[in-house]
Amino acid sequence: MALFGTQLIITMVAACVLQKLGPYYSLARWLLCSSGLRRYRYPTDDKLREAAGLAKNGKKKGKHEEKTDNGFLIPKNTEFELDTAPVEHFEVIGFNFYTEYQWLVDFAVWTMVVYAITECYSWLVGPRDEVNLSMLWCLMVLGFAVRLLGRLTAVFFRSTDGSGELEICAVSGLAYFVVSMVILVTSNDLLELQLEQAYGSFNESATHFLRAHGLGSSGPASMFAFRLLLAVLSGFAGAILMFPGLRYTRMHRDCIRVSSENRALQLLYHVNFVMPLLNVLTWVRPLSRAYLTEKDMPSTGAPLLSDAWFDSLRLWLLVATVVLRMLLMPRHLQAYLNISQDKLDRIRKEAGRIRSTELQKRIVSVYYYVCVAALQFVTPLILSLYLALMYKSLGGYSWLGAAPVSDPELSPLPAPPTADQLGSPSHHVTFTLAAVKRVFTPGFYRGLLGYLTWWTSFVMFTSSVVGSSLLGYT
Repeated sequence: MALFGTQLIITMVAACVLQKLGPYYSLARWLLCSSGLRRYRYPTDDKLREAAGLAKNGKKKGKHEEKTDNGFLIPKNTEFELDTAPVEHFEVIGFNFYTEYQWLVDFAVWTMVVYAITECYSWLVGPRDEVNLSMLWCLMVLGFAVRLLGRLTAVFFRSTDGSGELEICAVSGLAYFVVSMVILVTSNDLLELQLEQAYGSFNESATHFLRAHGLGSSGPASMFAFRLLLAVLSGFAGAILMFPGLRYTRMHRDCIRVSSENRALQLLYHVNFVMPLLNVLTWVRPLSRAYLTEKDMPSTGAPLLSDAWFDSLRLWLLVATVVLRMLLMPRHLQAYLNISQDKLDRIRKEAGRIRSTELQKRIVSVYYYVCVAALQFVTPLILSLYLALMYKSLGGYSWLGAAPVSDPELSPLPAPPTADQLGSPSHHVTFTLAAVKRVFTPGFYRGLLGYLTWWTSFVMFTSSVVGSSLLGYT
């Protein structure tokens, strides 16, 4: 209990509340079914016959009209209106990926509650030698998010319709791998990724740990291997985040088009679009820290921000990006559901005829895919948010402008469990946690998690830019 203390109590209470209240109070269900979203109904056969001037037996004013078990043919320019209906829970509960979507969003919400309580407890009580179990919750959220993005991407690899999704995933992954290799060798004078400091801290502490146990070593890995591993992770992140970025870009374009008469709302959409770019620029030293913390303001003769407050501002900007996009999520999902009407408008501009079943399938397929669209919208935000939270806590930063925690001095480790203590789990846990704290220092987390947080924002913005370019040619 001394190892976990209050952290264990918070975790157990949160897990119990999640189990009891989760089925009744769900943010994921509210976003889909109670936020005012309306979907388009597909036209019935009788409505299509009436609009096309067909009799029930398939004849049209003396001309024989083809009719089969797969529907009947109607002119593509047939005029009729699509009916709308609210999105209902009993309908979406059977859609693909709805369970995964609800679990991810709701678990992320409860993880945020655990994290907030832990942060308040740490601020009131002060630092203690306890395990921060909220980091385990955040790590699980990241694992679930990456797993879901991987499953969504794997669907494209199993596709055999030749629509090009597999090629886009492969090309984007390789492109981001190359870009990350270029970025990883960039000097710290340009990007504040602190990867060299992270590697140095990890290598020094790991070497000290190995030598303390009689294992002579100059370090567990070289700097090249460290960078190569990060580049592979970056390429994988680029591959799984490309299609969510393309999906968001399509929603953004449709939102802008629908709100063409509301300039204030259009401005909000544009700010929402460029917020990841602002997050990326906060790591570019000449454009952010050098200007805000090193250059004296003419009015005051002092920098605008201190280094500690700049680090806090960077964290708040990441949180603001996620909050703004979540607030606008219902509008973006409604823009996605409006694709049904857009498809019908495009069909009417084509010449020839179309089968009734094919027309109905094209319209209703948008609604059946809404849970996937919701996942593609919200999962990158969850990745970005919880990477930022882990970056703050494990990197030793503060929300209120306090100086970051420095790496501890390399003091002797506690002795490993003896033969008499092998049956005591507490000795094993104590020794393991002390070793983990020794090897993985705040400096290591500042470099690793800072890079992953920055890279997520970078991919979110660049994939949106690529999507805007592709939509400009369609």
